[in-house]
Order: sequence, then structure tokens, then C-alpha cells
Amino acid sequence: MGCFSVTTVLHNRNGLSREKFTELFCKEMQEKGYVTTDKENSDFFRAVAFTDKWITLISDCPNIAKRLNMECIRVEEVDSDFVTFDVYSETGEKIESIIMGMPYWDDNEKMGYFDPTEKVWGGFLENGCSWEKFMEAFYNNSVDEIIEMTGMNNKHIFLPEKYIEEEWEFFKDDNIFFLYFKK
Repeated sequence: MGCFSVTTVLHNRNGLSREKFTELFCKEMQEKGYVTTDKENSDFFRAVAFTDKWITLISDCPNIAKRLNMECIRVEEVDSDFVTFDVYSETGEKIESIIMGMPYWDDNEKMGYFDPTEKVWGGFLENGCSWEKFMEAFYNNSVDEIIEMTGMNNKHIFLPEKYIEEEWEFFKDDNIFFLYFKK
């Protein structure tokens, strides 16, 4: 059995600082009945990997995009065989989904997954990356190239939440931090 991870990657189009994002995220969690705390007193945590363009939540929570009014991409790696990218608008609506790799689903389960559209993905592309180059990478199932062209961080996207806290020292990435909560 291969890897499995699910992350929610928020598009930081407004250039939030790490501190401002943390403040907004914790405020949203407070409205849901959770308070911030330290590691020893927490019920659960959220691992966050922060860069200027993308804020990766090492968990499956695309609903936070709506609450923070941010677009996001939910990235799911399944057994190292395929990756799905589900794009959500800032209103929380799923607007597009694509699959890269070889899913082992039947055709009915593949319904709703389409080729990427420039309207959706064009706004994520880094300066200098053409739509044609993006589509070439898509048709070649090059997940790494797609991630690079959008400016996401490959190391952040495929971090398994189950082990992130224990292995954090191994990553030696100052962009990864933890937020602790309790009810």
C-alpha cells in the first residue's frame, strides 16, 4: 500500500501575513466553539505550511476557504497511484476537479472529473507559465510540474497529517507550524 494524504491549499491572493492568517483562522475556530491552547492541553491540532502564495492546511477542510473567503485546492493522493485536485471558489463551491495518474475507480465514479480549464487554473499559474505548457504537463500526468507551475510547495502538499507532528523535526521547514485547539 502506498502513500495517502489529503491537504487543503488556500490561495493567498490577498497576501495575508502568517500572523494575519493565524489570527483569522483562530477566530473562525473560536466561532465554531474551539479555543486556542498549548500542545499539552489540546484536543487536536492543525498543521499549517505557509508561503506567500499558498497556505497549506495539512488536513481535509476545504470549508475553511468559504469561511476565510479564499479559493482553495483540495489535494488528495491515493496510494501513490493518482492525485485528485478539487478547486473550490471563495464561496465554498466546488468549481472543478481533475485527476492525475491512473485511478482504479469505475467510470461512474470518475463523473465530475474533467480536464482543467484556463478560466479556473489560469489564475493560479505563476508568471511566465503558459496555458499550453500547463496542459502539456496535465496530459503527461506530471503532478510535480503542475505543482511547480502553480507555485505550490511539493513538500507541503503531500505531508500526511497522521505523522506530521512526530516528524516535524525531520522536515526542518520553518514555514510549517502548529495551531492547537480544545473545545
